Amino acid sequence: MNALNKKTLFTYFKEGGIYVVLLVLLAIIIIQDPTFLSLMNLSNILTQSSVRIIIALGVAGLIVTQGTDLSAGRQVGLAAVVAATLLQSMDNVNKVFPHMET
Repeated sequence: MNALNKKTLFTYFKEGGIYVVLLVLLAIIIIQDPTFLSLMNLSNILTQSSVRIIIALGVAGLIVTQGTDLSAGRQVGLAAVVAATLLQSMDNVNKVFPHMET
């Protein structure tokens, strides 16, 4: 019976070892900074990762349905460039769009 438990434990660590590592790292972070699990911090983490989660789910759906369209990274890069361009201060608008009137 003991050999069976060792085998199942080894199989669990082999197949789900990443989850064990993730839980250990999470425990270390919580011990070092107890405010890590605060509601405000968790809200910030979810807010900052929400766009990546949506894109990752879309790409995962494509891969699962046998379509391997991995161009989402380029679209995210383009969206970041457009957003950064539009968020420039009015002093820098003429540098990005030289023929645009202000």
